[in-house]
Amino acid sequence: MLDSGAHAFLVERIGAHRTLELVYTTRLLSGTEAVQMGIFNRAMPRDEVLVELRKLAAQVAQGPTTAFMESKRLVRRIRDDKLGLPEVLSSEAKAQGVAARTSDYREGITAFQEKRTPKFTGR
Repeated sequence: MLDSGAHAFLVERIGAHRTLELVYTTRLLSGTEAVQMGIFNRAMPRDEVLVELRKLAAQVAQGPTTAFMESKRLVRRIRDDKLGLPEVLSSEAKAQGVAARTSDYREGITAFQEKRTPKFTGR
């Protein structure tokens, strides 16, 4: 018996039919199968996980934190509140207004115009 919300997680990611197949058969998935089903983003050999995780963390840490926060908030609302396209467009416009008031926004625009990698500061 699955627990910790696994039923909801799996139904959301792979659908009820695949969830029940896995529950009924107790078949374990390979990393590649889990990626193909949309449960995970990528599969890799065990010895590469920590290196790739550190690369990803460094990339995210160098990003525009306000824009990331606004995107995370919007994605959660889309998922949890089942927002329609008009609500998404309105929410995106508001989030862009918030982001546009940051130094990171100005840095992103300037870096794009100068054809260089932006240096975000989290402000």
